[in-house]
Amino acid sequence: MNKNRLLIPLDDSKFSQQIIPTVLQYFEAEESELTLLRVGNPPEKLTRPAQNMPHDYAAPENITGFGLTALLMRPPTADEPMIQAGSPEHEVAQSQANEGLKKALADELHDDVLWPLRNAGYEARLEVRFGDDPADEIVEYVAEDSIDMIAMTTHGRSGLSKLLHGSVAETILQNVSVPVLLLPLAEENVTE
Repeated sequence: MNKNRLLIPLDDSKFSQQIIPTVLQYFEAEESELTLLRVGNPPEKLTRPAQNMPHDYAAPENITGFGLTALLMRPPTADEPMIQAGSPEHEVAQSQANEGLKKALADELHDDVLWPLRNAGYEARLEVRFGDDPADEIVEYVAEDSIDMIAMTTHGRSGLSKLLHGSVAETILQNVSVPVLLLPLAEENVTE
């Protein structure tokens, strides 16, 4: 039996995770395959521009855990061995930094969201993508991965707020050909 492939876009807030109880209520574990999609800022937005970098810049112990952004943005010290910008070693170090950031973003959701879904009997996986516009990344993912439906929360902005901040949900609705379940919530209604 083919399972329905449900995409659940999440960010780094508890707000986005409020869709999970609704998914549990309306979608049976035996009939659903869940993909949690975390879209983060592109690594180049968090790291310094291509330049010489400390030799241990992308060492695993420097990439995960707290202080990730501070580490990636810290200036090199004079006594650190340097990797020349544009060199093959620089590309490898940047790739390792990107993978470390991807792992850090995934770790944010692993214990609180992914494992509870799996323990409830759902086939669930976590995907991380980078992009300037979360809505564009979600739309692209839906097209690439044969998603059947999207379930997500929305701030329900309207008027001036919507004009100033845009609406991820609206962009998704206008650009996908699959059903979208939107759960409108106010920030003050978010439970911890």
